[in-house]
Amino acid sequence: DHISRKHPARMPESLAEDLIVSFSKPGDLVFDPFAGAGTTPKMAMLNHRKFLGMEMNQEYVDIIHRRLAHAAKKDRVKYMDKFVNRFAV
Repeated sequence: DHISRKHPARMPESLAEDLIVSFSKPGDLVFDPFAGAGTTPKMAMLNHRKFLGMEMNQEYVDIIHRRLAHAAKKDRVKYMDKFVNRFAV
């Protein structure tokens, strides 16, 4: 997403999502000690996991807050459609 482009080493959302879904269950806590631009917290939230992220750069913390707010509003529709389509006949 355009918000995270200010971070020089972004993790692809698909990679974070794959790792989160593969190694945790809904409701589990996902911890990211280097939260960066917030890809892990975002994908954890969208996949019904709790998350705890640490980031010491305030600019990146602000990016994380914006990404999570955006995901809560916009991206959730896309992920709900993806979930529902898994069960479509």
